[in-house]
Amino acid sequence: MDHRFSPLATFHVIMSVAGSWAGIYEALKRYYADEWREAMRSLKDAEEDVRSIMQDRVIVCVVFSFFFFFCGRSFFVLFGLLTTLFLLSRSAP
Repeated sequence: MDHRFSPLATFHVIMSVAGSWAGIYEALKRYYADEWREAMRSLKDAEEDVRSIMQDRVIVCVVFSFFFFFCGRSFFVLFGLLTTLFLLSRSAP
């Protein structure tokens, strides 16, 4: 009987191939998990930048509204207040 093709030898070959595939799977899983975490960090940073920009716009609109209010430009006051309300409604979580 040829021992190279015995059921036990075949079993060992199959197990070693399966072990190699499992190692490859774990390595890929760790790699893509790290990439996913990095992408989520970038997204969080971008969201914080957008939030900061929206807050700055609201502040600018309020300042312009008060400026035009004290200058007697009622149209610009109304426009500034409406813009502020719009921006606040869009930036609410």
